[in-house]
Amino acid sequence: ASDMLDLQGRDKRSTWFTSSSRRYLRLEEVGDFCSMLQMAISLARSVRRMHQAGLAHSDLSCNNVLIDPKTGGCVVIDIDSLVVPGLFPPEVVGTQINSEVFNAKVAEAINGFQPTLDLSETGCYALPRFVSDSPEVTAAAAAMNSYLGANITYDFNPNTEVVDSSVISQWVRVDGEMNVTFDEEAVRGYIQTLADKYNTKGVPRPFTTASGNVVTVEGGGFGWRIDQEAEFGALLANIQNAETVTREPNYSSRGISHGGTDVGSTYAEVDLTNQRMYFIKDGQVVLQSDCVTGNPNKGHATPQGYYSLAWKQKNRTLRGEKQPDGTYEYETPVAFWMPFNGGIGFHDATWQSSFGGRRYQTHGSHGCVNLPYSIAQQLYDLMYDGVPVICHY
Repeated sequence: ASDMLDLQGRDKRSTWFTSSSRRYLRLEEVGDFCSMLQMAISLARSVRRMHQAGLAHSDLSCNNVLIDPKTGGCVVIDIDSLVVPGLFPPEVVGTQINSEVFNAKVAEAINGFQPTLDLSETGCYALPRFVSDSPEVTAAAAAMNSYLGANITYDFNPNTEVVDSSVISQWVRVDGEMNVTFDEEAVRGYIQTLADKYNTKGVPRPFTTASGNVVTVEGGGFGWRIDQEAEFGALLANIQNAETVTREPNYSSRGISHGGTDVGSTYAEVDLTNQRMYFIKDGQVVLQSDCVTGNPNKGHATPQGYYSLAWKQKNRTLRGEKQPDGTYEYETPVAFWMPFNGGIGFHDATWQSSFGGRRYQTHGSHGCVNLPYSIAQQLYDLMYDGVPVICHY
């Protein structure tokens, strides 16, 4: 039967071996387990090579796989591809029939008593809508390549993050009409990943105290925070202008260093549990003292957190809330004033008869860190605007 149908030794659709058509084949043409395995391996390798070449098969089925179990041959046909010069392989003409042309050519062949009809030569196969030199494709390629020329290196010393063509290409989209768009939401998502990785402001994080203990400190307004809206605009501009640049991201709040800690090696520390104040300069304790912090029993506990010195001033009068009669809750002149958390700061407290221990629980401040006069004087000389201040338990 296969001789009569001119099928012997020819590739056939795989359905010939899984349907009633099987009865037309000779036993030796049906194949055995080894030939079937050989064809399965060949098919898998073919698909892998297509994917490596950037080709995508939209209908990988028995209709598009020709096999010959007798020889172990396997052929994949009707391959579709996205056509973008320089990025994807050129167009592939498949075996999909253009019904209108096919019907017309068949009618012509019958009327002309033609014994055969070459489908390729007569244009019966559907042609790709776009080919590699189509104006739409050329324009799309130019638009896509215009985005891929940028190279932005973010400096998170000692780390870096690079936005190059391999990253940007994931944000460029082209549809079936060869319209190129830039996925701005994907860019925002990338900036969010940077923020999740490098932001520290408001994030609980470990701190190694002057005594060598590691504590977790939360709260405060000091630390790194990327200004995501400003960075979105800056990154878009870098990409649109095809810039090669190394820079920091835009920040709404800055720390001192990246890595294990964001406070650097010079900072003031307040141990709220042990009522001790330290000043660390270049990693070494250069000043330390007992202190008195806010009275927790009156609702004035000094808040923990990461802060920074706002400014400093000599000979200032500290005032509490203004009363209905125009007076203030308290008015206290100090020689050295160093605020780091709103109205909370370091200052001398000559009225305190002692410092340290449990005195803060009975004679504590309204939140400030009280220091002996001489210590406050030395600390004033060491402190500068922006120096970190860490309060912890």
